[in-house]
Amino acid sequence: MEKIKNIEELKVAIRELENEKLLKQLLLKEQFITICESLKPINILKDTLKEAQADPALKTTVINNAIGFVSGAAIRKIVTGKSHNPLRNLVGMVLERLVAKNAEGIRTVADNILEKIINHQKNTENVL
Repeated sequence: MEKIKNIEELKVAIRELENEKLLKQLLLKEQFITICESLKPINILKDTLKEAQADPALKTTVINNAIGFVSGAAIRKIVTGKSHNPLRNLVGMVLERLVAKNAEGIRTVADNILEKIINHQKNTENVL
């Protein structure tokens, strides 16, 4: 910035700084809105799913976690049912956590079972 020599130059410099200030305020507001939008739970979930589609390792992790969660919840529901028995509920909770933590193993077993069923159907069709 050059040295200001008179009042007119001072007024011009002030206007320029005020315009710059307004521009920065607008940019800051836009950034704030963008950040607020990106922090909404639905947008976080969408971004995570997009990343999972792009990254095979993350995709596998998300799938394994989903399988573990669903399998664990199903096992707990099967074991406990509508029981109010504390021992039964405790066993259900322990089984749920064990199943949820071993989702990859469950997925492998399920894949093997499905593969055997498919191969058996193919062999049966070939015989006929």
